[in-house]
Amino acid sequence: MKDHRLVRIALFLFLVAISLVYAVFVQVRSEDIHKDLVTLVQRYWLSSVPVAQQATGVVQTWSLSWDILSWTAQIDDDMTLDDDTSFLDEVLGTWKTVILSGTELYYWSIDIFKTLGIRYEYILKDNTYDIFYAYIGSGKTYNVSNIVKWLGWKTVEIYAKNDIINNLYFGDRITFVELPQVPSTITSLFVRIGDELWFIQDVSWQYKKHKRHIRTIFTGK
Repeated sequence: MKDHRLVRIALFLFLVAISLVYAVFVQVRSEDIHKDLVTLVQRYWLSSVPVAQQATGVVQTWSLSWDILSWTAQIDDDMTLDDDTSFLDEVLGTWKTVILSGTELYYWSIDIFKTLGIRYEYILKDNTYDIFYAYIGSGKTYNVSNIVKWLGWKTVEIYAKNDIINNLYFGDRITFVELPQVPSTITSLFVRIGDELWFIQDVSWQYKKHKRHIRTIFTGK
């Protein structure tokens, strides 16, 4: 019995010691923990609403405000960067998404990204037709043709300037993706505009009729 009691006392003292060490650690490293929390918010919580580079064409800017996410947490008054702004306000205020004119944010995903293993930053839905515009990002080095070929299927690319113009396309390179998992009535293509990469998918079965509309969404003409 005495041995059991000694074990319980030892365990209790051990837990108390651990608690004290943890409390001291938090006190000393509070600033570092604060920074780590901000980084965590940037990388994961807001991954679906990243900073987007300015897209070519007529755009409207939509930004996250504290009101949108006010339900997520109650920030303690002690966790402030200055008298008026909390650290979370500071982080959220820097995140913006470019909304192309005639579109709105789409809060779900598109299956083809899972197939290709490509990560996107956000998706827009056309307000008029069943067309989706996914912003892959700026400076992304995805070689779409190689990815599709590795899966055993094919792409069709248009990169000659005259061909792009004559076919009512836009940008610097157009890459059509043909995958057997995707019905032939759905048109999927990647468009590289300078340093930016976009993905467009028309599920309305009438892509040829919508080419001019899609170009207008990006270029305004």
